[in-house]
Amino acid sequence: MRGDPDPKRQAPGYNNIAVMGSYDTLVAGETLGDGELVNRSLKRLRDLHAYVEDSGTFTEYNSPTYTMIDVRDLATFRHHVRHPEAKPMVDDLFRLAWEVIAHHFHAPTRQWSGPNSRSYNVLTRRRDDRNRGVLRTIEEWATDAVDFGLKTLKHEPEWACMDARCPADLESYFISTDSPRSIVELMAKR
Repeated sequence: MRGDPDPKRQAPGYNNIAVMGSYDTLVAGETLGDGELVNRSLKRLRDLHAYVEDSGTFTEYNSPTYTMIDVRDLATFRHHVRHPEAKPMVDDLFRLAWEVIAHHFHAPTRQWSGPNSRSYNVLTRRRDDRNRGVLRTIEEWATDAVDFGLKTLKHEPEWACMDARCPADLESYFISTDSPRSIVELMAKR
């Protein structure tokens, strides 16, 4: 942890790496009582939060692959981290991840709509079960009002102690679409 990591991988534009790195460093700092690690993590988290807040979304915009990683990692972060400055930033990022999912979800077809960055064909392969994985995660962490008929067991072992609940005000996006909607987002401010 005391080494000089690759600055490129430390940049907040590597959102999921920044989330994971901030988490690892903050948990280590809190556990070991190491103020230097805590401060390093808080700086990285502040930089990430400011970067995402400024751009309005994650770098890998609307990515089914990376947004699901962000939800999982931010839920883990929320569960373990106690630092009062970190909590609200992590909660903001967690909510944003759910907003990305909700705002790009097309309820009638149960598909995550594009455009997106780095989807790795998550939703397009006919025999690929990864779309079911996305649907299972949504169904698992929403209330019973969101039911895709997958008979998802609530809280699979990996997530059993996490709080990855979808914010209640976003659940309607997964249930129905009352009318067509368009989303206009600026993905990069360069």
